[in-house]
Amino acid sequence: MPGSLEGAVGNCTIEARSHGRFHDTKALVEAHLAGDPEATRVGCDRSDRLACAIASIANAVDPEVVILGGGIARGRCAPAARGRIPDAVEWRPLGGVRVRLAALGAMAGALGAAQRALSS
Repeated sequence: MPGSLEGAVGNCTIEARSHGRFHDTKALVEAHLAGDPEATRVGCDRSDRLACAIASIANAVDPEVVILGGGIARGRCAPAARGRIPDAVEWRPLGGVRVRLAALGAMAGALGAAQRALSS
């Protein structure tokens, strides 16, 4: 969907956001860890966009904590960029919101959906 959060930060758009240099998050992170400044820039931009989205949502619903799943929860987000998310969320007018990674990693959403389906 044009303008979606997944389009702004998701693995599905890394190739376009990196002008074809990286085909997926794994390649982006490997390049970042090898010292590639372009990989670091793309990773930091991704984290900044995610932080802005979290702050916007938190301003609307004022949660105590935001849980991140998917590739970011698997630690695939570049380490230098990962710290930018909680730091950027702290500025929001209602005060900081805790940002945590899903304990179940990339499977959190699927397991939650399965649990819901089984309990219905």
